[in-house]
Amino acid sequence: MKKHRFCPNPACALHMPPKEGEYPPFYICKGFYHTHVVGRVQKYQCKHCGKFFGDRTFKLDYFTKKSLSYNEIEHDHSASATVYSMARKHKCSSASIQNRMDRFARNSLGMLCILQENLDLREDLVADGFESFDCSQYFPNNINLMLGEESQYVYGTTHCTLRRKGRMTAEQKARRKELEKIFKAKPTAIRDSFAEALKSASALWNEKTKDSLRLITDKHKAYPLAIHQITPLVDAMHRGVFVHETHSSKIPRTIQNPLFSANYYDREIRKDLANHHRESKCFTRNVANGLMRLTVYIHYHNFLKPFRVKWTGHKEIKHSTIAGIDPAQVARLHKNFYTERIFITHLKLTPEQERIWLKGNRTPLKQGGEYVPRYARGL
Repeated sequence: MKKHRFCPNPACALHMPPKEGEYPPFYICKGFYHTHVVGRVQKYQCKHCGKFFGDRTFKLDYFTKKSLSYNEIEHDHSASATVYSMARKHKCSSASIQNRMDRFARNSLGMLCILQENLDLREDLVADGFESFDCSQYFPNNINLMLGEESQYVYGTTHCTLRRKGRMTAEQKARRKELEKIFKAKPTAIRDSFAEALKSASALWNEKTKDSLRLITDKHKAYPLAIHQITPLVDAMHRGVFVHETHSSKIPRTIQNPLFSANYYDREIRKDLANHHRESKCFTRNVANGLMRLTVYIHYHNFLKPFRVKWTGHKEIKHSTIAGIDPAQVARLHKNFYTERIFITHLKLTPEQERIWLKGNRTPLKQGGEYVPRYARGL
């Protein structure tokens, strides 16, 4: 019989996990039930709330009808494989692959949240907007990235849909006008989403451990407006401990470029994620699903990918280690990362992380919201 540390029922007083290593006897065994996936499963009942649950209630594969390798899916996804190519490899439907991506992305969000809960920022930030499109080129998007200047660790992202810009024919302009009757992008989308990303990342800054902070960006006009929406940063700017440093986005993208971290990660996304390749048949058709896949890639980049592949003597150093996250803590979380699910009710997610978890980002032209299982909503 396995030991469980908390009741999976969010309404139960024993739902919050106790201190590490404690296993309070809050449940009794209630026989078994049978599944076609793993066979016999132990069943329990909570003494406090009376709810029944089983060993699989705590598993990442809860409610699945087929076992797939999350390790392989993450590796293939980060190596530019499409959802359909992974479905062919694993002999399942594309919906099953996306379902596993959703589960894995939620665990990735949970891990990022847990590790950053007590993290004090010890490096300056580099920010940029990665542009791609959703559904069609009539709906370009902007993914704001907040990265460490030294570590290239991704502290957070936000997504927004933009109005199509650039040169268009008369027919294209007419088509855009028709589509905007159904879905129209917010004019201040970049400013608002950038402010949200910056607010979440700058919340990790503690003046006691880092006396000043630099934010390095290109010369986009929306960034200064976004900064002035964040009162603590405006106050820090007046005191001279926060500086917004801008550089041209047209200077050579070398390692000496102050925007190197953002340029580097832009390139990694463009080459490693199939739905962001240029001039490709593969593109994001559903915003919520696309952000789930990006979250999986952020986990791979932050915690699994070597900081510098060419550093033959330091291949085990990860981006998270350079950012100041204890490798032992990462290893502890990774121990059950691919098997045990993380509960949303145990986390303090940022607004964007919560939208990604609950698939709340709207897909242009799509009617209605995305389906989110009860267990993912913490019900």
